[in-house]
Amino acid sequence: MKLFEAKLNKTNTGFLVGNKLTWADLFLYNNIDNLSSPIYQKKEEVLNNFPAIKKHFESISNLPGVAKYLAKRPVSEH
Repeated sequence: MKLFEAKLNKTNTGFLVGNKLTWADLFLYNNIDNLSSPIYQKKEEVLNNFPAIKKHFESISNLPGVAKYLAKRPVSEH
């Protein structure tokens, strides 16, 4: 997480690479999202300790295409 936090602070664009969404951003987003599963339940802890990652996670969640997908995706137990 420290590496991602540092990279987000270094690019200062809201994205891990350059100034637009890449697979790296989706990779980080997905991994943070998975931390909220009943198995881990660590998402809030991670987001509170890494403010750049928290901002990134919220920003990616609010992208129109991602928000649309999140609203329609099936709920999974894991």
